[in-house]
Amino acid sequence: MWERKIKELVNLTPHPLNLVGSEGELVIPPSGKIARAREERELIEYLILEGRKIPVYKVRYGEVIDLPPPEPGVIYVVSSITAQAVARTDPGRDDVVIPGDPVRDSVGKIVGMRGVCRI
Repeated sequence: MWERKIKELVNLTPHPLNLVGSEGELVIPPSGKIARAREERELIEYLILEGRKIPVYKVRYGEVIDLPPPEPGVIYVVSSITAQAVARTDPGRDDVVIPGDPVRDSVGKIVGMRGVCRI
């Protein structure tokens, strides 16, 4: 198992991240920037249910927007869709992770995470 000391974990999602571990909890607030993958939609059909038309789109995620360039000692937390786009367009980046190993409350709501995951 590897260990890597970092200087910063930057939250590029719109939500605070609550990291739960044996050392206690660490809340990582949103940075104010949100990294996203550009979404392209194409209408491919309509479903008809009870006389209502429900559009069905084919979706593709492409260019990554607002992800800073790599910086030594900095790890960026992004959404799963954004991380998948990064893995596809820039597979050498090891500084992009997603929230992982969720912690749930008694009704199943996610209230934190035990770690992060790399795509």
